[in-house]
Amino acid sequence: MLFFAHNDMDSLVMMLEKNKGVRTMVAVEGVYSMDGDLPKLKETVEICEHYHAAIYLDEAHSTFMFGKNGRGIGEHFGVEDRIGIVSAP
Repeated sequence: MLFFAHNDMDSLVMMLEKNKGVRTMVAVEGVYSMDGDLPKLKETVEICEHYHAAIYLDEAHSTFMFGKNGRGIGEHFGVEDRIGIVSAP
């Protein structure tokens, strides 16, 4: 398991570069409960698509709070159809 720095897209790219050719999944939270901030989801999705990495989005704290229909930040940022795995309450 590898970690990239919180909301640091350069760190994410470096991690994915190191693992080029390896099946990879990037996990992010919909709302980071310690600070209440959101991930840079659009940028994360674009980077993961470039590196063919799957995305796991934990919507536990963002469902019913974000998005026109309350489906979370995937809906809020217009990328829910580009997320591979979503965990919601």
